[in-house]
Amino acid sequence: MLNRLFGRNRPDVAPVDDVSEITMFGDAAQEEFVDLEALCARLGVTLDDQPFRPDLNGTLERRSAGWFICVNSGLGLHQRRFTIAHEIAHYLMHRDLVAMRDGPMRVTDDRNHRQMEGLLHNPHILPEHETQANRMAFQLLMGERKMRRLMEEGLDAGQIGPLIGMPIRTVEVRLRGLREPTA
Repeated sequence: MLNRLFGRNRPDVAPVDDVSEITMFGDAAQEEFVDLEALCARLGVTLDDQPFRPDLNGTLERRSAGWFICVNSGLGLHQRRFTIAHEIAHYLMHRDLVAMRDGPMRVTDDRNHRQMEGLLHNPHILPEHETQANRMAFQLLMGERKMRRLMEEGLDAGQIGPLIGMPIRTVEVRLRGLREPTA
């Protein structure tokens, strides 16, 4: 598993039967530091490290044993967290499209969060699906309610970044967007 991702050993988290997936997602999004391993376990998705080539970040795969999110073992903490959140979003929104693929049932995401050609390409996952997955991943890791609450507590990007496991520069952009007036 990815226990080394957080530097601690942890018990397995059992899936919750009476809670919808979107409720699990919403509850996790309110946590300051979203426990992505626990969310995957609750969703019934196995999380695994893989020694992918450097340009591949992760995959969402349907295997006979169930759904798997595989993450490049060479990624740093922030990139791993975003990749896992992105693949969770694909699982929640696009797993029906992943399952339509002839051959291996997977979506493979590269540095641009889309494998656009070659053997691993899934023609059913379109660029707009990637945009949706990115937005949902950011909502999970840096949701508006959570970010506004942290700002109201007087925290700045340098304090929030390590707290939520996101790069400070990314948090700065998010906070700037929240401060701008909406039209």
